[in-house]
Amino acid sequence: MKTYLSILFLFLTLGLSAQQGIDDVDYKYDKEFLESLVQEKIDSFRESRNLPIFTKDGILDLAAEDQTFYILRAGRVEHKQPSAKKDSPFKRVLYYNGMHGKVGENCYKLIVDTYTKLPGETKKTKLKSYDNVAKAIALYWMNSKDGQVILSNDKYVNYGISIMLEEEEEKKTIVATHVVGSQPFVLPVGAKPMRDDYGIKPYDKTKCAEIDKKYSYLPHLMSDNIFFKNGEIYFYYHDLALLKTILKESNDGIALDIIDRSQFNCGEGNKVYPSKVHKGVLLEPISKSQLFGKNELKKGNELEVSLGPIPEYIDTNNVEFNILILKDNCLCQTIIYNSLGGDNLKSLDLNFMLDTLSVSSRADSVMNQLAFTVPFELNKAEYNSADLKPFLDSLSLNRFSLKRINVTAYSSLDGNIKANEIIQKKRANSILKVIKQYKLQDVETNIITKENYEGFYESIKGSPYEEELTALSKDELRAFINSDKLTYDLEPYLASQRKAEITLVVEKVFMDESLFGVLPEWFNKALAEKDYGKAKVYQSVMLKNIENGNIGSGKILDIKIPHSKETVSFINNQIALRWYLSETNNKDSLNRYLLRELETQLVVDPANEFLRYNKTVLRLLIFSNNYTSEADPKVLLREIRALANTSIEKWMINRLELNYNIISADYYYDNKKFREREKALKSVKSALFSSKLDRDQSLRIANYFMFQLRIDWAIDLMKPFAMKENIDEEFLYTFLTVAIYNKEKVTDKELVGFMDKAKELNKERFCNLFGAPNMSFQNLKNVEVKKLYCETCN
Repeated sequence: MKTYLSILFLFLTLGLSAQQGIDDVDYKYDKEFLESLVQEKIDSFRESRNLPIFTKDGILDLAAEDQTFYILRAGRVEHKQPSAKKDSPFKRVLYYNGMHGKVGENCYKLIVDTYTKLPGETKKTKLKSYDNVAKAIALYWMNSKDGQVILSNDKYVNYGISIMLEEEEEKKTIVATHVVGSQPFVLPVGAKPMRDDYGIKPYDKTKCAEIDKKYSYLPHLMSDNIFFKNGEIYFYYHDLALLKTILKESNDGIALDIIDRSQFNCGEGNKVYPSKVHKGVLLEPISKSQLFGKNELKKGNELEVSLGPIPEYIDTNNVEFNILILKDNCLCQTIIYNSLGGDNLKSLDLNFMLDTLSVSSRADSVMNQLAFTVPFELNKAEYNSADLKPFLDSLSLNRFSLKRINVTAYSSLDGNIKANEIIQKKRANSILKVIKQYKLQDVETNIITKENYEGFYESIKGSPYEEELTALSKDELRAFINSDKLTYDLEPYLASQRKAEITLVVEKVFMDESLFGVLPEWFNKALAEKDYGKAKVYQSVMLKNIENGNIGSGKILDIKIPHSKETVSFINNQIALRWYLSETNNKDSLNRYLLRELETQLVVDPANEFLRYNKTVLRLLIFSNNYTSEADPKVLLREIRALANTSIEKWMINRLELNYNIISADYYYDNKKFREREKALKSVKSALFSSKLDRDQSLRIANYFMFQLRIDWAIDLMKPFAMKENIDEEFLYTFLTVAIYNKEKVTDKELVGFMDKAKELNKERFCNLFGAPNMSFQNLKNVEVKKLYCETCN
C-alpha cells in the first residue's frame, strides 16, 4: 500500500531550525525543509546570473502540488495531464485562479538510497541525506537544457514548489515539481475577468496568411490611430478602401487591449494577462459591419468611428490601447502604440557640378589638403603633365605654403603582382618628378603603392557583378579576375583603379585683398589669349571666394564668355552659380530656363560631361515637381546610366539614380503602377550604400523609408551610424523608434546598448521616452531596458 509521507508526517516535522542537511530524508520526512534546501540552491543559481531570487507564491504552490500528485499516481515524469483544464502548467495555474501571464515548470523523480553521478562531480553520490537529495534535484534542473532556460528567464519572478516522498514496500520515491511564473496580473477594480477572450482565437498561420503577406506594414501604419472624444474611444484610419480590403469577411474586425502603465512598475515583475490573445484588459470586439456602419466620415475615403465609452476603471493618462486585427475571429496582428516619424522626399541633395580645381582656400583654415587624381592607362606610367599644372599654379595664386606631399599610386587587380608593384612605383615617381620640376620647396614626401581592392569594390557597387564578387576573398577575387576563362566585361571597373592620388598638405597664407580686384581682368585676358589653363585657375579661385565674401557674384556672372568648345566649361560654371545663388520661389521656372541654356551649350560640346550631368540634375528637379515633364521616365534613367562612360565619379552617378528612383516611386504611385513603384523603392535601397550618404542624408532617407513603411530598410541604413561612438542625440532617438520592430536586425542585447547610449546623451529625454507622445511604455517588457529605466528615472 502506498503512503504519501508528505501528508502523513506533516504534523511530525521537526521544523527547519531542528533539521540538518545530513539527516536522512526517510528518517522523519520534513517536506518544508527539503523544499527550502532546493530553493536555496536555485536562488544561488539565479544570483550567479545577476537575476533576482524568486518570491514564494501560494497559487504556484497549488499548481506544483497538483502535478506532483499526478506524477506519483501516473508513475512517470511529464508536464501534461489528461484533464483539458490541467493539460499544461499554464492551464493548471489558471485552474487555481492564477493570473500569471507566463508560466514554466520543472519536474524530477528519484529513488532514495540509490547512487547517481551528479553533474560536475566525478564520483557517484548516495541519495540519502537531505542535502544530497536537494543537490540532485537542483543540479538536474540547473543543467538540463529546458530546466536551465526556465531558471535563467528573467521574466519569471515567483515560484511554487512541491516535493513529496512516496513509500511502497522497499522502494522510497521522491517527486519534485517547481513551478515559476511572471508577476500575476491584477484586474482593475470594476473590470471583469475574460476567460474565453470573447471567443477570439490565438494566431493561426493559415487564417492569417493573407494579412501576413500583403499587410505586414499595418503595425507601422496604425501605431497612433486611437484618440478620445466626448468621453468615448475613437479609431481613425486614413484609407477606408484599404481597410475594407483587409476586413472583408463577416467575422473580421478589431478589438482593443487596454494596457496600464502599472503593469510595468519598477520594483516588481511585469504583469500581463494570462492569455494568448491579449496582455491587458480586453474590450469586446467590433465587427467589420459595426466598424464601417458607424463611420462618422461618410463622404470621404476615411474612417472615424467610436469604439464605445471610456471604461470608468481606466486613467487615460496612464494607458495605451493595442489594436487587435481579427480575421475570422482569429488574432492576426497586435498593433502597439508608437510615435513613428516619417517624411516623404521629392529629391535628395541634387546639386550642380562645377568644372573647377579641387582646391580649398578657406581663410579660417590653418592646414589644408589639396587633393587631385591623375589617371593612367593600362601598363603605363606616363601621363599628361599639363593636367597637373593648373593645380600647381593654384598653389602660388592662393598663397599656399607647401608642407608635405602624399602620393598613393594604384594599379588595378589584373596582371602580375610583381609587375603591378613596379608600375605603381613608376607612377608615383613620375608624379613627384613633375612636382619637383615646378621648383617647389623640398618637403617631406610619403609614397604609398598598392593594388586598388577598395576602389574596385566601390566601383562594382550596384553593378550586376556586386553580389558575386564581393563574396570573394581578396586572393579569390584576384585569381578570378586573372582567370583565362573570364567572360565578364570588367575592364570599365578596372580602368578607374589605375590612378595616382596626390595630396598636398599646405599652410594657408592670407591672400592680398587687391588680388580679388584683378582676378576678373586676368580671367578675361586669359580667355582672350586662349590660355584656358590659366583661365580655369582664375575662375576657380573666384568661385571659391564667393562664399566667404571676398568677391561678389556679379564679378563672375557679368563676364561675357565667348561660345566655343573650349569655353563651355566656364559657361557651365556661370549657369551653376546662377542656380546656387537663386532665391526665387519659382524654382521650377528657373530650372526650365537654365535647362535651355545648358542644351544650347551641349550643341557646341555634346560630350561635355559637366553639361550632361547638370542637364540631368535639372530634368530630375523638374520631374519631381511635374510628373508630366517626362513622357517616358525610363529615357531619363538611360541618360543617367550613360554617364558611367565618363570620368564622373561613380557615387555621383549613383546619387542621380537614387534620386530618379525616389521621384519615380511617387510617379508610379500616382499612375497606379504599383509593381513599377515597388521596383523603384527597391532600387532606392540598392543605391544607398554606393551613394556616399552622410549622416544628414541618411537620416532623411531613413525618414523617407518610414514614410514608405519600409521599416527594416530604415534600420539597415541607420544602424551603422547608431553604432558609432559619436552618434548624435536626434539620430539615435529616431533610430530607437524603428529598432524595436525587428529583433533579428536589432537584438534585445543591442537594443539595451542603444538605450544606454541614449540615456547618456540626454537623461531627461530618455526618461520621457517610454509613453506618449514618444515610444510605447510596453517597451519596458524587455527586462534589461526596464532595469536601465528604473535605475535612471526613479
